[in-house]
Amino acid sequence: MPVFLDEDMMGRDAATIGFPHLLLCMGFVARTNNDLWGVHMVTPASSQATFAAFWHWAQGRGLATAAITEIYGCCNRKIRYGQGILAAWAGEMQWFANTLGNWHGQAHGFDTSIIDPRDGTYVEYQWRLAGLCRIFYKRDEETVQTGLSQQLAANHSPDIQKYSPTIAGGFSPVLFAKPGISSQAGALDEVNYAQRLTTIRL
Repeated sequence: MPVFLDEDMMGRDAATIGFPHLLLCMGFVARTNNDLWGVHMVTPASSQATFAAFWHWAQGRGLATAAITEIYGCCNRKIRYGQGILAAWAGEMQWFANTLGNWHGQAHGFDTSIIDPRDGTYVEYQWRLAGLCRIFYKRDEETVQTGLSQQLAANHSPDIQKYSPTIAGGFSPVLFAKPGISSQAGALDEVNYAQRLTTIRL
C-alpha cells in the first residue's frame, strides 16, 4: 500500500510515497529500479540528524548506494531557505548525496513556493520503471485525509519508522499511518517537468 510520511518519518514502497503539509519541511526520495525510499525532514537545522538516521535505517533494510538511480527533494524553498534558495537547495542535496555513500547522479526538485500555499503542500512521488518519478502536488488546504488506520510500525510495518532522537535507539513506534489523501479541488496536479522541475548533477 502507499506510504504516507509525516514529520521525521521514513519509509519505503514499491509504488508511492506521499508527504503531507510540506512547508518548512523537505520531502526526500531516493529511487531505485525496484522501489522508493523516503524521509520527511523538518527544519534545515534538524535535517542532517534525521537524514543520517534514515540512511542507517535504509541500509539495514537493504538499500545500497549503487542501487540508487536518482534522488528527489521537494520543498517550499522560500520558506525553508529564505534567501539564496537555489544554491541552498543544491547544497543540501549535495550533502544528502555525500551521506548516501558519496552517491553521484541527478538530483531533482520542485519548488512548491510557486503555488503560494497557505498551510503547506502535499507532495506525492510515484515510481515508474522508465524515466523519472512522477510528482504530484496539492495545496494542503485543498486536501483532506481519508481516514486513519491504526498501524504499529515497529511490529507490523517494518517499512515505516519514526525518528525520535530523544529516546533509546533513535526510533519510536508509528501508532497511526495515513492510508490516503483526497483532494477537495479536483485531482492532484502533476508537476510541469519542463518548466518547474530543477535538475542538477551531483
